[in-house]
Amino acid sequence: MRVPRLPVPGGDRRAAREHDEIVNLIGHLHSARREGDVDRMASVALEITTVLGPHTQVEKHGLFPALAGDFPDRIAALEAEHRRIELVHKLTAPLPQAEHRHWDGIGR
Repeated sequence: MRVPRLPVPGGDRRAAREHDEIVNLIGHLHSARREGDVDRMASVALEITTVLGPHTQVEKHGLFPALAGDFPDRIAALEAEHRRIELVHKLTAPLPQAEHRHWDGIGR
């Protein structure tokens, strides 16, 4: 089966770059956590949401509908993952940047 191209010129390459960027940022987030650098953790988390917002919308409205017929279970799992990402974004987006100082100790 041929995988459909994204409905944006260069969208396939952009999506792959964004996936790589997100993985790289998650690595930075882990490093900052190991070092106990809460300010850097907050900064990287904001970078991740900046990439994820538009990226998930392209997948949600372009790629997923095109693939749902051929891969219903996989697309359903990805859509559920996106709902979790969107929930986290909604819960954290209203926080002023200075509020991240209160996150110190979370997950330790």
